[in-house]
Amino acid sequence: MSAALSTIVKNSGDFITRVASGGTIAIGTTGATILTPPAGQRVRLTHLSTTAGANQVGISVALGSDVVVAELDLDGDSPNTTLKFSVGSYQAYGAAAPPRANYSQFTGKTDEALTITKNAGNTVSTVYYGYEFGL
Repeated sequence: MSAALSTIVKNSGDFITRVASGGTIAIGTTGATILTPPAGQRVRLTHLSTTAGANQVGISVALGSDVVVAELDLDGDSPNTTLKFSVGSYQAYGAAAPPRANYSQFTGKTDEALTITKNAGNTVSTVYYGYEFGL
């Protein structure tokens, strides 16, 4: 039997998860995907990647008005240069391509939205994201 997430998570810490979810940004998409937490909560981006062997150029991540990542190459299985990145659980990589820009997570302030944006043009790879809303 499963329990509601709010009944099994901690009641204190730097982030208290209340909802965990995820989604995809389909091939052929341009513009922004906005994750807005419920009133009084924060958003935490826990995963952002592409299919293994694929990448997506021109991806930005912003928390409120602060741009955290500016139009870089989202590359889930080889974020091995300063122009590539991924967020969350890192996929396997070759010995010659260790990760340089794989971030564990990005967390916003209370009532601050998180925006994932594709710059000009459409996505050519599916983008996968995971997030949590919490206190």
